[in-house]
Amino acid sequence: MEGGEWFDKPVDESEYTDYREYVDNPMCFQAMKAKASGGQYGTVHGLDSVRRDLQLIASNCNLFCGGRYPEVVAIVNHLRQVRRE
Repeated sequence: MEGGEWFDKPVDESEYTDYREYVDNPMCFQAMKAKASGGQYGTVHGLDSVRRDLQLIASNCNLFCGGRYPEVVAIVNHLRQVRRE
C-alpha cells in the first residue's frame, strides 16, 4: 500500500513530543495486526472494529498532521479513497 508505511508503527513520541496533546487514542497497522492475532477482530462485529480502527488512524493523522505535514494528510486521504473503491 503506497504511503501506508507512515502508519505501520506507533508514532515515536520521543520525536513528536506533543503528539498526545492532539491524539488521545493512538492507532497504527502494527496495533491492528496485534488485535487481529489476538482474535479481537474475529467476532461478528469484527469488520466494524477494523473499519473503526482504520478511521481512527485517519482521524489521528488529520488531528496531528493537519497544518504541519500536509503531505502525510494527503497520503491518508488517498488511502481513504482507495478503501472506498
